[in-house]
Amino acid sequence: GRVGGRLPDDCAGDVAEALLDGMEREFEGGSGDGGDALHGRLVAAAECVRAGAVGDGKLGRLADIVARATQYDVRRASRPAGAHVRDAALYVCWALARSRPPSSLAPHAPLLGTSMVLASLFDREMGCRRAASAAFQENVGRAGNGGKFADGIAVLTAADYVAVGNRRRSYTEVAREVAAFGAYQR
Repeated sequence: GRVGGRLPDDCAGDVAEALLDGMEREFEGGSGDGGDALHGRLVAAAECVRAGAVGDGKLGRLADIVARATQYDVRRASRPAGAHVRDAALYVCWALARSRPPSSLAPHAPLLGTSMVLASLFDREMGCRRAASAAFQENVGRAGNGGKFADGIAVLTAADYVAVGNRRRSYTEVAREVAAFGAYQR
């Protein structure tokens, strides 16, 4: 990210392209490392976004990858793993809100918004639920509630950082409140 921000635009675009290609390969076959490579690429992508090295033409691919990564889950030995990948994907969502104008994110808002809301409600890890809620709050706050993130303020009121901290409450009470908004049902 920091390196990509210092490169000429065409070179920074090459770095972003290489990151996107690598992340897509991880989803196709994976490296068998439990998501460590994908995690690193997501963090690098977030830093590239923050440095302005990811152009509008790559946002669609990035949004698709991030949406998949917010649901990433693998088994390591006898237990599930992948929270580090999901957390990194949510960092990308936060970085997008902080670094990109709302107009460039508007076409990707439904996909990213749904991914963040679902993660904030149903991720098994409290840290990921809270990261998703914070990323969604940042996106709604910067993009406004004017249709880019459907029912954004109302959803934030129900699924705020504190409300999603308790797993049982998040899965049962908060999810029921958010389900009243049709945009987040799938």
